Amino acid sequence: MLQMQGTLGIGKTARRTAILIALATTVMMSIWMSAGPVSNANAGGYHFCWYVVADPYGLPYDRCAPPTGTTGLIRAATVSWEHSTCLSTTTAANVLNHPWVCTGGPNTVRWVEFNDGVFRKPIVRNNTTGDVAHIGGIAETW
Repeated sequence: MLQMQGTLGIGKTARRTAILIALATTVMMSIWMSAGPVSNANAGGYHFCWYVVADPYGLPYDRCAPPTGTTGLIRAATVSWEHSTCLSTTTAANVLNHPWVCTGGPNTVRWVEFNDGVFRKPIVRNNTTGDVAHIGGIAETW
């Protein structure tokens, strides 16, 4: 009578294949998960007019804006250091298309959500009539 020693070759091949598939799946899932959510894949952001000295509110140089705008503005913020600052947006022709939203005082940040597909260029201004102030803005875009 014949005795078989060890295991059949088919068992080893099937086990190796299963291990290779599991390893490949683990690597692919790691790569996919490290990419983050799809909705944020193309998001970016930038500071504009960062720590710029602005004249008191009502004077010619009381505000500042970046050179360009976008239809992909998700949200923007105004940053204040010494005094209250405000944020709005303008059209391509530099006409305000959003009401001014202001910080409550010094050392604060105020975010405004947009994400509506309308062309917007963020703009920040000093909200204090009696003194110059450092102002700054942050924008997040698609």
